[in-house]
Amino acid sequence: LAKAFMCNECRKSFKPHPEFKTFCACDGYRLDEALASKSSEHYRPVAVAHVVPLRCSDNDDIQHAAKDMLEEIGKAKGQTEAEVIASILSARDAGDRKAACESLGKLGEAAEQYLDAVAACLKDKESSVQFAACLALQKHGKAGEAEVTVVVQYLKHESWLTRQAACQAMGDLGQAAEPHLGAVAERLADDEWRVRLAACEVLGKHGEAAVPHLGALAQCLSD
Repeated sequence: LAKAFMCNECRKSFKPHPEFKTFCACDGYRLDEALASKSSEHYRPVAVAHVVPLRCSDNDDIQHAAKDMLEEIGKAKGQTEAEVIASILSARDAGDRKAACESLGKLGEAAEQYLDAVAACLKDKESSVQFAACLALQKHGKAGEAEVTVVVQYLKHESWLTRQAACQAMGDLGQAAEPHLGAVAERLADDEWRVRLAACEVLGKHGEAAVPHLGALAQCLSD
């Protein structure tokens, strides 16, 4: 029997796949669509749009399969994997643009030359794309005041996972984040303990700049 996995997004189990070891119900659709389009003249744009989001999958099999497919697509046109991913930063679908930012954020040096294009996504009409671009730039050490402004908006997001991610990002944004530590301190009273923990860790990273918020931190000692 194939090893069972659970998708964090759809909460469905992974199923066996003829071309990939495992896939989740969400990711399987994308992989199947990409494979089916191989015989089509529109293969490249269709496959890129379907595969790029899988580059950030939590499942290693899917992530590696996506990497191999993107490299295969790029090889046909003499492009690197990063170049292929960057090609959908201006895609019509916001989900594709978001996925491209997330993937480039994880690629390391290979993505460096496309960070200006990622930065342009900070002005995207969709806030989810702005946030993804911000986190990608943060991972490359290229974040500044514009990025901080985007992150702060997500400290009050309805999803605790997003609030946690926003807190964690504030911890890595350096001095540019210091004027906004009050917004982080507000998360010390968050309903979700993991967000409260992230806020504590962030304020600890900022040292003296977080002194005005020691009172709120002290209250967390009884958490």
